[in-house]
Amino acid sequence: MITTTRQVKPFLKWAGGKGQLIEQIALRLPSAFKTGRIKKYFEPFLGGGALFFWLSDQYDFESAYLYEINPCVNTCYQVIQKNVGKLIKELNELELEYLSASEKGREKLYYDKREEFNVFLRRKAQNSVVRRAALLIFLNKTCFNGLYRVNSRGEFNVPFGRYKNSTIFKEETMSYDN
Repeated sequence: MITTTRQVKPFLKWAGGKGQLIEQIALRLPSAFKTGRIKKYFEPFLGGGALFFWLSDQYDFESAYLYEINPCVNTCYQVIQKNVGKLIKELNELELEYLSASEKGREKLYYDKREEFNVFLRRKAQNSVVRRAALLIFLNKTCFNGLYRVNSRGEFNVPFGRYKNSTIFKEETMSYDN
């Protein structure tokens, strides 16, 4: 059974995410959700997880099976599950560096971190899974529209997003015990 002590929210922006559709989805859920007859939940396209996080906050499941084809997103979820303290430390450092930079400095930092991430994607770097997860979250929150896109060489190629007030992450949205 899944229980939460606080409302968990997606830590990634995700194209096709269901966060803005929750109210409409809630109106169309089968009554079996409300009566507790649905014991297992299957999510074939997790992405940012908005629907799952909302459902798990509203209903108890005996088990949930969450699937995501993107290995970088899978790594993020595994790091949050197993090593969120180190991830938060990395994200705090990235956010501080980003927010203290000028607009030009932020753009340069974004492209530097994108290249660092691409070195991993090209399998030429052995950086830690924590660093990879932190870079993905950082890029997701600072790139154009929170997109995830790779080119024919498998490189992340989304351009810098120009946001006035970027928040890289909110610690309280990551449920953790360590």
